Amino acid sequence: MKIDSVKNHWMTGPLISGLLAAACFPPFNFYWLAFFSLIPLFWSLSTIKKKPFYSGCLFGAVLHGSYHSWILELNAFESSIWVMALWIIYTLLLSSIYGAITWSISTNAWKGAFQIASIWSLAEYIKGLGPFGSSAAALGYTQAYNGWVNPILNSIGTYGLTFLIVVINISLLHLIQTKERTQSTLTVLILLISLGMYSQFFYNKIDNLSSIPVAIIQPNISQTDKLNPSKHDEIEKKLTQLLENVKTEDGIVAFPETIIPRNNLNDTSWMKALSMHVEKTKNTVLFGTLTIENTQLFNSIVMVDPIASPHIQHKIKRMPFGEYLPFRTFIDSTPFKNLIQGQDFSAGTEYDAFKTKYGLCGPSICLEAIYPELYEQLVNKGSSFFILASNSAWFFNSSASEKLFTMAIHRAIEQNRYIMSSSNTGITGIITNTGTYSKLPTDKPLIHETYIDPIESKTLYNKLGDLIIPMSSIIIIISRLKRPSRSKK
Repeated sequence: MKIDSVKNHWMTGPLISGLLAAACFPPFNFYWLAFFSLIPLFWSLSTIKKKPFYSGCLFGAVLHGSYHSWILELNAFESSIWVMALWIIYTLLLSSIYGAITWSISTNAWKGAFQIASIWSLAEYIKGLGPFGSSAAALGYTQAYNGWVNPILNSIGTYGLTFLIVVINISLLHLIQTKERTQSTLTVLILLISLGMYSQFFYNKIDNLSSIPVAIIQPNISQTDKLNPSKHDEIEKKLTQLLENVKTEDGIVAFPETIIPRNNLNDTSWMKALSMHVEKTKNTVLFGTLTIENTQLFNSIVMVDPIASPHIQHKIKRMPFGEYLPFRTFIDSTPFKNLIQGQDFSAGTEYDAFKTKYGLCGPSICLEAIYPELYEQLVNKGSSFFILASNSAWFFNSSASEKLFTMAIHRAIEQNRYIMSSSNTGITGIITNTGTYSKLPTDKPLIHETYIDPIESKTLYNKLGDLIIPMSSIIIIISRLKRPSRSKK
């Protein structure tokens, strides 16, 4: 009796689905679970039919609470109470989106697999919009390491892959529940066979352009040392020594985000060492730094090459509560303004590609890898390869760095471009246009020297734009609303 009570409780299905979905992502990476991870949730919604909104919220809380557990690592730098509150509030905010999904499904307006998948993928797309938007933990990201499935990203993107995963889950549930299983069986088989065929015939191609010699530097400096001004000279010596050990010539050298948390353009000794390296090797060097313009503080990437003056690109997508405080203007008008110290980073206004001798390089910084539209803009501005500079030292040995890396895999496939991933403590490496990758160990300073291929051709996904899935979902939903109800005979 007790077992039946647990089995038929409204919380059981969402809880199991949340745990299964969480296990699809780093550090577990059981990506194959994604194709049936939602079955317990949908089973609960279709049979128990209790508390649909709270069912979705519970699923979302388990998924995002696990996925964003890396936030808790910040208690080494901030108050534990503040960090815990941030993690809980952010988890609850994101989980409410899944509550809206399951509530809409429970209204009986949506029964078919395509309608439910449309609602789910559209909700994930909406979740990525706005100042607090994030595409992280979208179901499509579960397949970053699945070379049989992820080639389809070049046509439908991450949200489109979410759509297919939900369709397969619903079809499998119908296969289990109904006596008439022909339609569900065919749906699953057709989708799986189509994914396999697509990966064999429509994978990304490389243009016949000259390969670029590159060197990616992983300094492996602890965040505690980076935040200690007395350590900055020591860090600079370490960075300079790594630069001197680069053997690549007439290529591109990439450092990570904020190599030292200061305006390194004003550091005479660093810029002198950089100029000497550039003059000697003819390399183009990219590095992350803080910059100040008209009292505004920016998180930036700087390019130094043998010909032009330094080119600067400011980060546009800032991390809420990390790089800026939301609603600061309102807070500054209250008595609590003195409790919050520090200066917000300002946001860049427009993405521009770096002009190198090998073509245009699209720069991005850290969490900007989670925004597909930013990489689409860089390609549309002519970028033939990308640099992703990040610093995961804030999060120690958590899965934060790998989660960022898996999302970068999606960006590489979606846009048919190589990505040079340069991170302070990892993951540093090369992601090819087909999603294959090479990466360095994350526990020591290293230099990765290899070649990448610049590519100019665009994918179907890039040409159609990131709106293809939301627009398709809206069309499917509207068609369902207009469908006349069938009278019972």
